[in-house]
Amino acid sequence: MKLIFIAIVFAETLIFGIIPQKWKKCRNNEHILSIVNCFSGGVFLAIAFVHLIPETTQLYYEYKFMPTSNGTNST
Repeated sequence: MKLIFIAIVFAETLIFGIIPQKWKKCRNNEHILSIVNCFSGGVFLAIAFVHLIPETTQLYYEYKFMPTSNGTNST
């Protein structure tokens, strides 16, 4: 199942990476390329932040329920 998704993501990347090079209207229009570039940057930022969520949640709960010096939880 994982290999199927890897193949799908690779095919999408390959197809959508080649389209701007082969399509003359897209290649010569800086406005379209600028929008696509901003979108791809947003995708990379979103992936980075989504990747951090599980670790941040775990650290938050470890900190929240950590006993303090007087023996109580830090809630």
